[in-house]
Amino acid sequence: MVLRLRQGVFQRSPRGPSRTGSLPRCAFKGISDLEKANRFLWAFLPRYNRRFAVPASEEGSAYRPLPEGFEPERVFCFKHTRTVAADNVVSFDHHRLQILADPERASYARLQVEVHERLDGSLAVFYQGRRLGVKEAPLEATALRARSGEAVGAGRPSAERAKASPRKPAGNPAWGKHFKLPGSRPS
Repeated sequence: MVLRLRQGVFQRSPRGPSRTGSLPRCAFKGISDLEKANRFLWAFLPRYNRRFAVPASEEGSAYRPLPEGFEPERVFCFKHTRTVAADNVVSFDHHRLQILADPERASYARLQVEVHERLDGSLAVFYQGRRLGVKEAPLEATALRARSGEAVGAGRPSAERAKASPRKPAGNPAWGKHFKLPGSRPS
């Protein structure tokens, strides 16, 4: 059972906030803020535990020791799959991470990597379970030009060609006339 304070009213829910049931006793005792609710729970929980507690079947702790080499930051994080760009850069949430060359590979371009967003906000990049070296990547060329005041695409012939009208195919291409799918009826 989960007790939640919502707009001054306690709701009882067997499986969390999605399924609400009737109001528990605490709502009828004039409890309307978090401080009063905490005082009530400190008095209520010992009685509840005496009534419903079951003795452990075995003595000792139920927790196992962590295995050697366990890295909690690799488990307790948000994992996102990304494709590495041709310039060996991974983009993630306003960050550009340059993947550094290592003994395994010189480039990770166009490969799927896993970006770990840790609970402290730091980022790590992994490929096939192996952590990769990364550094903050420089801005993209268009962003650098915009920052320096230079017009994006200025002085480049490809930008001038893009402004020209696009080429259109011939009016009646012959290759489309005689194409038929297998099993289609003759026309």
